[in-house]
Amino acid sequence: MLILLAAGCNIQDVLDDANETLDGLTNPLVVQGWYVGVEPPQDADIDLSGSDFADGAALTVFLADAASVDEMDQAPVQGAEVDADGIPLTEGNGGRYVAAGSDGLDYTDNGESLISIGLTRGVAEALVVTPPPADFLVPVNGATGTDLTIDLSGQGYDNVLVVVLDSTGSVSWTNTPSDITGIYDFARADTVTRVTIPGDQAFESAGVYAVGVAGMNKADSDTFVDMNTALSSVMAGKLTFKAMVIQ
Repeated sequence: MLILLAAGCNIQDVLDDANETLDGLTNPLVVQGWYVGVEPPQDADIDLSGSDFADGAALTVFLADAASVDEMDQAPVQGAEVDADGIPLTEGNGGRYVAAGSDGLDYTDNGESLISIGLTRGVAEALVVTPPPADFLVPVNGATGTDLTIDLSGQGYDNVLVVVLDSTGSVSWTNTPSDITGIYDFARADTVTRVTIPGDQAFESAGVYAVGVAGMNKADSDTFVDMNTALSSVMAGKLTFKAMVIQ
């Protein structure tokens, strides 16, 4: 009898796990999050004050009601109450919600951030670990139009984010995703440790450039609550900028 009872408990546990998995796969709420911190520049030639990276941290969350990848950009979820560690995100267009360091957002190396999404049917959550800055090399000098490869091999990151700023603080090249599908593709890619910056786009003319690099990690889908675990993802990483003089 005891053996049967134990077996029954095990079977029930398996059934409960299966139901949870099924719920996660069939839940219509798709969440794509993009959380980037910024390390204060150590190089006197880099001034981020006039750029999009002056606030020290930025979080973008896209919400969609979708059953497939093809539907994600066609069914934005509007009117949700989204916050990260208690900091409310501001709703924009197309199911996009944003917050920055100026709103109180604080990216902590090797920390955890809880993203909460309040909807009429309940609250969805995702826990993301915020990795520290990556180690990488940038040559002091380079030539116009020359490619530059960033290598983060062996550091345990899932992907590599690169942002290149020109002397005015404008982005001359980046692989930052711009929409909900872009974040999904970035997160679902096989592990990427090397990214080559195209010199003909990033370093078109002479001047001082700021090359920003972040090792990005994706959140564990086991921490996702009340959202589609197959389609949802949250990426996090911290940018470090280094100066490069192009001649």
